[in-house]
Amino acid sequence: LGHIAVDFPGALARPGTEADIALRPGDSIVVPLRPVTVTVSGAVARPMATPHRQGAGPGHYLSRVGGMNAKANGARIYLVLPNGDLRRPRRWLWLWQFWPEIPPGTQIVVPTRG
Repeated sequence: LGHIAVDFPGALARPGTEADIALRPGDSIVVPLRPVTVTVSGAVARPMATPHRQGAGPGHYLSRVGGMNAKANGARIYLVLPNGDLRRPRRWLWLWQFWPEIPPGTQIVVPTRG
């Protein structure tokens, strides 16, 4: 049911381990074309895909979609990486946030408050 994020290099390097996901009859593997955009969704002015820019952080992509709307919970923003993994920023002393790299094909999700 649904999607499973798979570490293909890890599965190939370590057959029989937890990284090696077993397929069942009816399962399929979908390998999309190489993406060139980052999608921003949720509580933003205009959810859309925008061209990927090497080294850009969430602020760049949020500005491209018109910023967060009044219902946005900016403290809970998260990334869905192309392999399906979820990532949040690392925090240091509640003052700074360190975001992981945002590769092409990432989705930036801005949840609503409440």
